Formats: sequence, C-alpha cells, structure tokens
Amino acid sequence: EALVERRHRVNEIPRVVRVNLGMVRGRLGEIRAALDSLPGEPEERAALAARLEEYDRQAQHHLRAVKSVSGERLPEIVQDVDAGLDALRVGLAEIEAEIEAAAPTEGAPAPVEANADVDAADEPPRPEPVEEGPSPVDGEPEAADGDEPTTQELPDDASAEKEPVATVFWAWLVDRWRSVAQWPPVARWRDWRRSVDERRYGPEQLPIHWNAGETNMTISDRGGSGGAPGGGDEAVRGDARYRKGLTHLQAGQWDEAITVFTELAVDYPDSAIARRALDEARFKADLDEATVVRPKRWIFPWRRVAVYAAIFACVALLAVGGAMAIGRPAMQEIREQSRQAGIARRVRDCNATLETESLDAAERCYADVLVDDPANLAAVNGLNMVSERRELLDAYATAVTAQEQGRYDEALAIFTDIIMHSPRYKDVSQRISAIARQKDVDALYAEAEADYESGNYPAALAKYEVLREQNINYRTEEISARVFDINLTLGKEIIYSTPPQPGRMAEARDYLDRALVFRPRHPEAVTEARLVRLFIDGRAYYDQARWDDAIGRLRPLYDERPGYMGGLVVEMLYDAYIASGDALRETDSGRAYEQYRRASTLNMEDTALALQRMESVVPFLTPTATPTNTPLPTNTPRPIAAGGGPTATPTPPTVRTLSTYRNQIIFMSDHPQQPGLWVMDANGMNRQYLGDSAGLRREFEELVKSTRLSPDGRYRLFVRNAGPSAQIFVQLPVHEQYGELPPRQLTRHTGLSYDPAWSPDGSRVVYVSQEDDSDDIWVINTDGTRARNLTRNEAWDKHPSWSPDGNRIVFWSSRTGRRQIFVMDAEGRDAQNISNTNWDEYDPVWVR
Repeated sequence: EALVERRHRVNEIPRVVRVNLGMVRGRLGEIRAALDSLPGEPEERAALAARLEEYDRQAQHHLRAVKSVSGERLPEIVQDVDAGLDALRVGLAEIEAEIEAAAPTEGAPAPVEANADVDAADEPPRPEPVEEGPSPVDGEPEAADGDEPTTQELPDDASAEKEPVATVFWAWLVDRWRSVAQWPPVARWRDWRRSVDERRYGPEQLPIHWNAGETNMTISDRGGSGGAPGGGDEAVRGDARYRKGLTHLQAGQWDEAITVFTELAVDYPDSAIARRALDEARFKADLDEATVVRPKRWIFPWRRVAVYAAIFACVALLAVGGAMAIGRPAMQEIREQSRQAGIARRVRDCNATLETESLDAAERCYADVLVDDPANLAAVNGLNMVSERRELLDAYATAVTAQEQGRYDEALAIFTDIIMHSPRYKDVSQRISAIARQKDVDALYAEAEADYESGNYPAALAKYEVLREQNINYRTEEISARVFDINLTLGKEIIYSTPPQPGRMAEARDYLDRALVFRPRHPEAVTEARLVRLFIDGRAYYDQARWDDAIGRLRPLYDERPGYMGGLVVEMLYDAYIASGDALRETDSGRAYEQYRRASTLNMEDTALALQRMESVVPFLTPTATPTNTPLPTNTPRPIAAGGGPTATPTPPTVRTLSTYRNQIIFMSDHPQQPGLWVMDANGMNRQYLGDSAGLRREFEELVKSTRLSPDGRYRLFVRNAGPSAQIFVQLPVHEQYGELPPRQLTRHTGLSYDPAWSPDGSRVVYVSQEDDSDDIWVINTDGTRARNLTRNEAWDKHPSWSPDGNRIVFWSSRTGRRQIFVMDAEGRDAQNISNTNWDEYDPVWVR
C-alpha cells in the first residue's frame, strides 16, 4: 500500500504541474483579450502581442516536456518547468502593469477636440442611461425579466456602464454551476471523490482544486476586475509585495513567498489572485517537504501472474486429457495417412523407373509396394503395364530381327501392331517408314526387272533411275549393269534400226554416253559412241555443203562400217565425192579426177556417174586435142528426210502408270485447253499433262484408295455413319482365332469427318472434319488420341495426302477464292500455294 501511495504521489506531480500550466495559459488569454480592447498605437499593441505569443509557446513547450518525460528525470523536468512558470508569471504581471498604465482612468474627462467650445470641454461626461430597477445589495447580481444575468455595482461617483457580453455570460454560467453543484447526486459524487483523494493523498496533500476550487466562484476567479467593488485584483497587481512574492516563487523560496502572500491575503481578502498565489506557495512548500521523487520501479504483479498460471494449468490439463481421450485414433489415422503418402511416393518412383524402360527394376518396385499394400490399384496397374511393355519389347525385338533379315512383311505387320497399341513407342514409326520405303523400292525394282525381261527397256530404265535417286546404295552392281546394258541396247537400236533414223542419232549418242558412265572402257560402247559422233559431224558438214569436211568424217566411218545406217553413210559419202570433184573441175582437174575415182570405188550398185565424170576430165590431164565436150548427166542427190536421211517412222511416247511418278503430286485440273489429270513436283514446277481418259481416272481412284491403307496393307480406313454424323473407322485384319473383327471407331467428332489418309510411318491419320463449323484438315494418332486441327479458318480445306517422308501434307483449299493446291508441314505451318493458276485445281495425291 505504501508503494501504491508513493506511486500515486509521483504521478500527481506532472498532473499538478499541468494544472498550473493551464492556469497560466488561461491568464495569458485574459491578458490578450484586454490587449485587443486597449487604445493606443498599433505598434505598441503589436509588441505586447508578440511577447504574449512567445510566453504561450514557452508554456506549450513546458507542457510537452512534462507529458513526455517520466522516471528518474521527472524531478529535474518538474523543477525546470516550475522555474519557467514563475518566469512566465513575472512576465505576465509586467504586461498587465503596462496595460493598466496605458488604459484611461475610470471617470477621467474625455479628450477635448481641437475646435470644441470651452464650455463643452469643461463639462464633465454624462453617465450612460441605466435601466430602472432595485439597487444591488451587497454586490450580488440580480436577475431581471426571468433571466439571470449578473452585473456589477457601479461606483457612486461614476455613471454605470454595461458589462461586456462575455463577462455577463460567464457570471451566468458560474451561477448555473453553483446551482448544479448543490444538486444532491452531484454533491454526493463530490463528497465521494474528495474522500477517495483524501485516502490517496492524505488530508494535508489534497490536490489544489479541492483547496482553491471550493471558494466562492465569482467573476474575479477568471482574472476579472476583482471580487468586490473597487477592484481588489488590480490593487494586488499594483502592490510591490505581489511582485516580491513572485520573485521568491521563482527562486524557490517558499517560506518567504508564503509570508508575503499571507500579508496580501489579509490586506486584500476579496482578491482571488492573492488567494491563488498563497495556495500555490503552500502547495510547493508542502510538496518539497513531504514528497520524495523517485524513478518508477517495476512492481511484479504476483496476483495477476498467479491467476494466469492457474488458467494456463487448467487449459493444459484439459488439453492433455483431450489428447489422451482422442489421441490413439488420431495417431493411428496420422500413421495410416503417412503410410499411404509413402506408398504413393514409391508408386511414383516405380512409374518413373518404368518410363526409363527398366522393366525388371520397375517390376520389383511394384511388387514391393504390393507387399506393403496388397490392394494398391496403382501398383497392380503398374505390373500390368510392365507385362505389356515386356510383350511390346519382345515384339519389337522380333520385328527388328525380321527387318534386318529382309523379312519386311513380317516386320511391318509386327511394327503396325505395336504402333496401334503405343503410337510413340521407340523408333517404330521410323522403322515402319523405312520398311515402307524399302518395300516400295523392292516393288519398283521388281517392276523394273519385269520390264527389262519383257524388253520394255525405256520403262525399265526410268524405274532404275528412280531407284538410284531414292537410294544410291540399293543393289548398286545389279542396277548399274542393267542401266549400262539398257542404254547401250537403246543406242544400238536407234543406230541399226530399219529404216535408218538419222534424226535420232543424237538420242543414240546420249544413250551411249550414259552407258559409258557405268562402263567407261567397254569396247563396244566406246566404238559405237565414236562412230555415232563421226556420223553426226559428217551429216552436219554434208548439210552445210562442206564436202571435204564431210568426206573427212564419213570416210573413216565407211571404212570401218561400210553398211552403217543401212547404207546411208556410203550414199552420203558418194555424193560428197562427186560434189567435191565438180567444185575442183575447173581449177584442179587432177584432184577432181581423184575425187571421181574414189567415188567410183565405193561399194555401191550404181557408180556410172563417177565413171562418166572421170572420163570427162581425162582430156584435161594429157596434151591432146581438145575433145568435144558432151553434156554430163546431172548429179541429182537422193532426197533426204527432214532429219537428213530417210523419213523416220515416229515412235509413240512411252505410257507410264501413275504409281511410277514417285515423290510427285498428281491432281485434277480444269485447264481451259487440257482438262484432266496433271502431275507436278512438290514445289509446283515441271507441270505435265497426263490426259483425261477413263482408264487414267480409274487408275487415279485406285491411287487414292491406296492412301487409306496402313503401311503393311492390313488395316484400312473408311467412313461410316456414327450417330449424328459420319466418322472415320479402322477395319482390323482378320484374326486367326476370332475371324473378322468389328471395326474400331477412330474419330469421335460432332461434325462430319472424311477423306482419311494413313501416314507413311503408320502412326498418324490425316483427314477432313467439320468439327469447327468449316472443312479443316485434322491429324490424329492411330490409337484415337491427340486429334488436332491444322487449318482452322473459314475456307474449305480438303483431300489431304502425305508426302513420302511423312513431313508434309498436300491438300486443296478455297482460301484464295478458287480451288488451289497447297503444301504445308505436318504441324500445319508454312502453307504455300503451289498451283497459282486462274482455274480450279483440286484432289491432289502425293505419290509414294
């Protein structure tokens, strides 16, 4: 209790100081109000107002210091604030003295105007009229007309003036407060509050408001003109003892200040200033004697701690009891959840092992999981997947062996079954493509061999050339021998054809040159190529009438092959000799005679012209009489065909089947002059018209149907109604045990699906679907997964077909306003128009 009382006393110090600060600031406001009504120069009032503002700032500073500081520094701060308050009081007293000195004395004569009459100046001022009523008694205010305004009694020798409105209002408010204070509930509350403070501070150390506040409150309590008529407060302020007492207060000389203020209180019993000063001096003296300011010390709240400890103990006991009650099932559930989480983590590890194709390790992992959790479906499914993967692996190994041994049909069938179960399994797609290409190459080679055996050398040569372009290492020796033999044979056929075909000798030369590529030192090919060049050069000189040059080419050819080109060479040589002799006849008869003679020696049935020409030039060779010239028969050259020889029988062009245009695109065209089937390269170049016969159209339909077969030919794509729209189905091969199996639905769109085509690797199917409200090109895996739109637009995109390598797709589209052929990659990117025509072109098929 002593500690609590001491703490209350220490806490009371700042509160008392704040009360004193409030009193000083209230007094400062009263002085400021008096200053505003003071007559005089504005500069003087401004100087006094500035001083008042400075005192107000100091008071605020002291108030903040007291509010923000506690503990050990509190006594020091309180002492400084008290000293500051004393200084402020002294300053305020000085200002009040200056204001009183500057104010006009009450009842003094008013100043006289410069031009006023003397009688008017000597006349004393008249008092203001005052309302009639009873005179005040004992200086107490009187109520009038039902209200209770308070007024002060005016001096007898002066006219009464009306009080300011603020003063009247304040007096009325004080009177009301006195009435409220006498109300029984308020009186009881005040008695209770005073008893509480007496128990807290003691009767001798009651707060100042109990000592000073119980006095009769009058207008002078706010620093007015005094309690009694005559103005006691003004007299106190003018008394030198008051200033002396303030000096003692500022210096901390409490006893001297009490003595001075006691004398003032005795001399001025009605002065509130004197009473307040005396109370303050006594309070500070008592505070110094009875109060020892110590810093705040921390008091341990044992009772509160004990209560909190008891509450905590109860809560802990309840928690332990609850945990013991429900702990065992909860712990069992937690352990079970932890076990299940561990098993799920182990299953994920098993799945990761399975993805790495470590089948044995994955099988052991799943088996271990089933030991701990026999009903784990994920582990059971994992074991089934291991079994399936092992079967796929065994099948894959068997197919690879069959492929390496050349059993392509067997390998292709196994690979196709694998890809129907797992479209992305290992390199099955690449192997299927490789086998398909190999089978195509083998089929093409077989066709070429058949053509070669049947004597259809041009068709066989074209197929051998395609084989060399597709795979230069495929049967290199066999194909090289066949190509050499065919080129040599075709060249010789032209050379030794009957009748001769001199216009095709350049073609024969090309055949022989290609033959020499494969057998550069083959004697027959070298000889035939040399003779062909002699004939071509001699014939060219013959056509140009360059007889001597023609003889120089044709004579060696005649000497080596007298019957070359069916006798055409000897005929041309004979004509060249005769023409050369005729040209030399006038200038060099000897050489002319020699040319005629050589012509006569050629192996021809009729050489009479050469003999006659010889005889005609004999007289010019000997010095005899000039013979009589007889007319010579005219040498009429034998007619030469447009090619330079006998008229050749035209050979019809070789007819190729559509399947031989490998890696090219066959399509329908509405060409204005040549409508029908056309073929072109993948870049749109080398366009060639094929025709528009019924046979070609049937062959084209068969080519389209072949694109709907799987690479091994056992699975077939077709379109059939499935609910609201037609969809694409897969016809399965006949099973050895169950026979014909029902087809499997591949697409499941709400829109129509049609125009399917199987990719060369067998893993995907391209088709047309109206799923997105337009005809677009779609791609789907052969197991029915990952269906995606490649050409999402509002135009028509139809009739897709795969390239032989499976990397591109050809189709026709109406996005340009007419049907045109487009090529894009397998992901739907980089679509390019390769038609670029002003007419429709459609239904492309990329020949594999």
